[in-house]
Amino acid sequence: MAQFNLAEVEHSGSHFLNHLTNTGKILEGWGCPHYLVAAGICHSLYGTQYFELSEGPDREKVKEILDERAERIVYLFCTMQRTSLYANRDLAPTVQKTVINRFDGVGIPISDEDFRDLVSLDVANFLEQRRRAGWKGLRWDAMARRNYTGMSPFLPEAAAREIEPYLQGVRHLWLRLKKQAPIMPAEGPVALNASKST
Repeated sequence: MAQFNLAEVEHSGSHFLNHLTNTGKILEGWGCPHYLVAAGICHSLYGTQYFELSEGPDREKVKEILDERAERIVYLFCTMQRTSLYANRDLAPTVQKTVINRFDGVGIPISDEDFRDLVSLDVANFLEQRRRAGWKGLRWDAMARRNYTGMSPFLPEAAAREIEPYLQGVRHLWLRLKKQAPIMPAEGPVALNASKST
């Protein structure tokens, strides 16, 4: 990651690299496949609907450190209009899932596996920031209820358990936050080349 010159970039009150690394750690803790953990560590490298990088890395450079599957998830996460992801939740199994390209408004077909991976990544991205926000993040919980209610069937079991308190209301949530230890910042550079070995 050092080649992308991101050490001084801030994100949601933390260092950007810490946010990326800790999002990957959440996915790893849920038992997600290695490619999705790697995607989590790189999930905003191209900038997203809510986080723009003034000088994001070239896509070909990212492809050098990520395998094809991981890079596809990163690209979709950065390119899509976030609400278009949630719109797939209630579609019949036979209906083609799509996300909307935020740059040109064109639909991008996604597979069921893409959808599950993107939902897992989106929830991990939310939780990484929400855990650090404490009471200041309570305003996000209405958004979480809107976006993630009904998403449990598409999430790893551990992820569904973890997001549930944020869908239950303030009292339940605060009891959970009081018991929860914070994620520690990452130590040292993150190695991603191993993602190509699986």
